[in-house]
Amino acid sequence: DTLVQRTPLSNGYPCPTDTLVQRTPLSKGNPRPDQQAVILTDVDDKEPVSTELPKALEAVKPVEVKPVEVKPVAVKPVEVKPVEVKPVEVKPVAVKPVEVKPVEAKPVEVAEDKTIVDLSKRVFPPKDFRKINLKLFAYQEADEATMGLLTDDAKAKFDATLENVYINAFEGSTWLSYKVDDKKIESVSLKKGEGLLLQGKKVLLFFGNVKATRIFYQNKFIDAPTPTGFKSLIFPESETKKHMLPLFPKANNDVLYTAEEYIKRMTEEEKKVSN
Repeated sequence: DTLVQRTPLSNGYPCPTDTLVQRTPLSKGNPRPDQQAVILTDVDDKEPVSTELPKALEAVKPVEVKPVEVKPVAVKPVEVKPVEVKPVEVKPVAVKPVEVKPVEAKPVEVAEDKTIVDLSKRVFPPKDFRKINLKLFAYQEADEATMGLLTDDAKAKFDATLENVYINAFEGSTWLSYKVDDKKIESVSLKKGEGLLLQGKKVLLFFGNVKATRIFYQNKFIDAPTPTGFKSLIFPESETKKHMLPLFPKANNDVLYTAEEYIKRMTEEEKKVSN
């Protein structure tokens, strides 16, 4: 059978294309399995096809296309789970001890210092000297018996223009060294009951047992305290700070010198030794 289907348009013109379906009937009116569809084009040559757009389509307004708002998509942060790092077991490395061989120490030869001198061979070996910063004596009231130790001879020889010092060995023997003015140093021993009168512009004294004596200065009794019995005295008192202790140092030649003279000779000797 031949079937032609036409679709009319609004203006009565046929569709430019027609569909032709040919069916070959089988027995009992069923189509054959090998049925084929053939599309044919039937153009009416007698009636030209219009190319104008139908007025119905001209009235169609263009569709306004609104832009689509694109909203940002919230991205959830990805939770990063910490990776568990397993500790690496470090096995100790056996270190062999290094054998250190002892170094033989050789003695260092020290050149002989020729400036080193046997002090026993020096006449004026080094000594420590110190300034006098304390009061050496004080006047003290005395009873009649003590004042009776000042002899009449000492009283008669008193000279107000000089330093007058009288020593009496009252309780026992004593020894002392003294220097009057520019005279040399003298050393004497006094037995119990003996006395010594010294007079001059300046008198220096060193006692070996001052506690056994009674001392009178300018006919007045004085006290010379000491914890040991050794005592240095200088008259007048204004000369005290001009001297140093020990007052009469002894050199290796068994000679007594004043501290000032000893220091001078010791310094000269040291210069000779160093040269």
